[in-house]
Amino acid sequence: MWIVKQLHHLIKRILALEVFRTGRVTILLAMAFCVMAGVVAGRFGYDQQVQKRLDAERQVELAELHLQENQKITSSKDISLRMVNAELTWLQEEIKRLGDEKQALTEELNLYRKVFRDGGSNDVMAIDSATILNTNAANVFRFRITLIQLGRFDRPVKGELSLSLFGIRSEQPVQFDTWALVAAADKASLQFSFRYLTTIEGIIQVPDDVVPEQLELQTKLSSMPRSKSTVTATYEWRDIVQADF
Repeated sequence: MWIVKQLHHLIKRILALEVFRTGRVTILLAMAFCVMAGVVAGRFGYDQQVQKRLDAERQVELAELHLQENQKITSSKDISLRMVNAELTWLQEEIKRLGDEKQALTEELNLYRKVFRDGGSNDVMAIDSATILNTNAANVFRFRITLIQLGRFDRPVKGELSLSLFGIRSEQPVQFDTWALVAAADKASLQFSFRYLTTIEGIIQVPDDVVPEQLELQTKLSSMPRSKSTVTATYEWRDIVQADF
């Protein structure tokens, strides 16, 4: 604006001179004034546009800084949340592990309590538990049977285990003995001689068209009176079969 004022005063002084009072010169001066005014106005407008652009760039920079700060805060919160979740997962797994250990120790303690309890006249040994585990082969199962000696440990318990499977075939009841269920190579594993306790494991194969219902276990003890020579236990198949081996 100062330039415009100075230009205006300069033109007025020039026009005051006698030599420039003719009409043609006046028109030329007026045209020159318009051109100069346009240049000055254009320059002024350009400066304003530059200033607006600079202001806009500063606002964008500030917005980017705010965005970066927010991202840092959000990232920090995400890291903290992941750490908390990881800690919680570890605690849950640790609680489960300790619970499983406690259950295993409790079962083992109960088993030893059974072994070392005072036995009666007929308590020589007992079939403590039986478990049937699925395998990858159809109708092929792994069995796990725990035997315990009761009360007297002056000599080992010797004998042989036999199995009987009761089931349904074509809506008719059927029964299979050890020889039909266990391979010849595994029959030797059914013989036992132990003190305190032992676990017998092996493989049984159920015929494809049979639905198992019960498993009967029988031990025949050697060098024992007839009244003590046989121990029998019967289990419902659905109660002892478990998940994949």
